[in-house]
Amino acid sequence: MTEVLALVVLIAALAYSGYVLGLRFRAQGGVGTELAERVAERVKVPVREAFGPPRVMRTVYLNREGARLHGGPDDSQSNRSSIVAQAGIEYADIPPFAGTPSRFVAILKCVREAFAPFDVEVVDQRPVDRDYIMAMMGGKADVLGEFGRKSHHPLGLSPYNGKPIEDAVVLVFTRTMREQTRKVCETAGMEIGHAFGLDHARHCRDLMTYMRPCGKKRFVDEALPCGEHEARSCGDGSQNQNSFAMLRTLLGARPQAAAQRASGQ
Repeated sequence: MTEVLALVVLIAALAYSGYVLGLRFRAQGGVGTELAERVAERVKVPVREAFGPPRVMRTVYLNREGARLHGGPDDSQSNRSSIVAQAGIEYADIPPFAGTPSRFVAILKCVREAFAPFDVEVVDQRPVDRDYIMAMMGGKADVLGEFGRKSHHPLGLSPYNGKPIEDAVVLVFTRTMREQTRKVCETAGMEIGHAFGLDHARHCRDLMTYMRPCGKKRFVDEALPCGEHEARSCGDGSQNQNSFAMLRTLLGARPQAAAQRASGQ
């Protein structure tokens, strides 16, 4: 814990324009970002409510091809990432997925099953239109340079401010996990969940948890305390979070036939 707190202090000292890189930071609302993996430190960021509520992304693109991400406000279509911006580098080259095609198909199926109850599509081809979350599926955190190497080898990073992030770009470091299907799937589910505004939750079966798993994870339909290693208030100021209900409210329920196809039934 002392080590983690020391890292938080270091990250805070290097913060720039309301962004913090390396793990996870909680925003008070706005264009700022919270990076998700190992710590939970509140950092104020610019507020964007004056521009109206954020658009809801109804497509999630799992990018296995790799890409050069440039620093800047998140824009999945033009490969711009707030995470790269906070790393203090001009760009980051995310390598392609290093596993077999069949392994990626298994991961894609698993992520689709996780989001099957909700009206959102998980695809493996880049959408033509805007309004999608892009999850980069490859590499390790060291693609972010020195900042990445200091971040305790996170499995993934995501923008977060307690609300949906428009055109978010999340990073899932599949090489760190040796392309293990379940581990990559669950990490992708968490990082995508952050981009939809979900915080970490205290339940061993919830996809948003840091707790030791106790079975196959899912978005749990139950009001749960937020937190990593101990309970705390949630990023949106509430005392509890129901991951399933929040996604259902945000995205709506998927029509039954489509949900069955997405879950492989």
